[in-house]
Amino acid sequence: MIVDVEVTTAIRPAEVTAQRTMIDRTPERFGIWPQRLAADTGYGDAANIAWLVHERGIEPHIPVFDQARRRTGSFQRDEFRYDHQHDLYACPGSKELFPRRRNFAALRGDVDQDGFIRYRASKHDCDACALKPQCCPGQPNRIVIRSIHEGTRDLARDLAKTDAYVTSRRERKRSRCCLPTSSVSLSSTGRACEVQTAQETSSSSPPPLKPPQNG
Repeated sequence: MIVDVEVTTAIRPAEVTAQRTMIDRTPERFGIWPQRLAADTGYGDAANIAWLVHERGIEPHIPVFDQARRRTGSFQRDEFRYDHQHDLYACPGSKELFPRRRNFAALRGDVDQDGFIRYRASKHDCDACALKPQCCPGQPNRIVIRSIHEGTRDLARDLAKTDAYVTSRRERKRSRCCLPTSSVSLSSTGRACEVQTAQETSSSSPPPLKPPQNG
């Protein structure tokens, strides 16, 4: 059942804004609080996924938009294990990457101006590592870039492994196949996203997130 429509130009920022508008209008008009959002990669940037999870308590069934993939054949970022407790990465050679490698007279934050944290390996470790040609060829040491919203992106990646995610993608593809023909091109009015409000969940899906509390 379609409960809302918002027309946009076919650019990603406008579509993300329209998605937020529809999500906010749905509870106001119908008293329905969305549990899950199924959408394509255009909605999978870090800031939007963080908004869905932290601001609206919605499970993001969205492929993560990731530009960190390397095309040089060297190790990808997902081959570096992140340690949440100690806030560091461990490389395939079991060496540790930290946000800071030296102490400064004035205290500096870990987050750079572009909103990312850069975890750096020791040049000494990289120089002596047999895996360096596969990790950081042409660079003195390896740097792993992590978004400040990476925790919510990890949640989206974990959801992608559940049966509920697979089912939502299958249903979205089927609904597109069943759309009636029209003289109006869907691409000219922006992408559509599906807000799932069904109560049933797969046994392997995580429990639904709770709506944020007022105040």
